[in-house]
Amino acid sequence: MALLGRSPESREKSRAFVQAVYDNGGRADTKIVRQATGLTRGELKYRYEMLEDRGLIRVEYDFDIAATGESPVKVAILTELAEREIRKGLLQGGQYQPESDLSLDEVAESLQETQEFISDNMLPQIRLIGELESRISELEQSK
Repeated sequence: MALLGRSPESREKSRAFVQAVYDNGGRADTKIVRQATGLTRGELKYRYEMLEDRGLIRVEYDFDIAATGESPVKVAILTELAEREIRKGLLQGGQYQPESDLSLDEVAESLQETQEFISDNMLPQIRLIGELESRISELEQSK
């Protein structure tokens, strides 16, 4: 699994996010991360969710640093996994490749589940789009 993202741009944005949290002692609120990375609000929201889903950060809401009457401040905290991966070179970029804890059987099972999901959920939609495109072409030609 690509811990930081699939594309080089995505990996760099995630790496910058994690770097900002790391540079702030392993705990940083949205304002600190935004100032350090220049990420937009949407990019920050996505990174919070993605990095939390991948186990690299834990998200907390801090009422103590929020202004009176304001919503709590979102805070990213590095997990033990993130700290281990940082020691292995996560923040160095380049050719970093996380080690996989999955067995071959687990990878095969995950692949099978993905294939089933695509077959059950995506392929019918793709077929429907094809049918609709054909119908549109027919209607355009009959004008």
